Amino acid sequence: YSPSETGLAFLPFVVIMLGNIASAPLANRYGYRFLIMLGLGVTAVGYFLLSVLLSDSTPYPSILPSLFLMAIGGGLTVPALTAMLLAGAEQERTATLSGIFNTGRQVGAALGVAVFGTFLAPGSALSLSAGVARAFSISGQLLLASMAIALWVLPATQTGISVDGLEPR
Repeated sequence: YSPSETGLAFLPFVVIMLGNIASAPLANRYGYRFLIMLGLGVTAVGYFLLSVLLSDSTPYPSILPSLFLMAIGGGLTVPALTAMLLAGAEQERTATLSGIFNTGRQVGAALGVAVFGTFLAPGSALSLSAGVARAFSISGQLLLASMAIALWVLPATQTGISVDGLEPR
């Protein structure tokens, strides 16, 4: 794709905003843990779909559902994680904690690109499409592992933050 076409190809990720907007009311209704589990699961499905659909000849419209799932799942997960993290912090430490959390997310993303980039490097034992498929499959597996950890460590209910005047469970 040209640079402009590449930019347009990532346009489905605009729906991250829909997930962000839906996150607060859903957290108020169902609780943070449920929302985090839902978001991680939806994102994992998107990655797994890409891992099996993507090849050198896959038409772009075929991968659109995967991209939408990845975007909406991330849009649901991150605000709930952030709110849950900050709910347990002392007021004067929330800015520092938020900065540490966001830095951790960015470092994790950079490491993911670096590690999964090795699957795509020239001289890799994998073809480009096989390397991409493996990277997406491993990403989906890591998201499932994150769901298991979240189920184990996150409290079933969370209170203490009011969003739009509503108290989340």
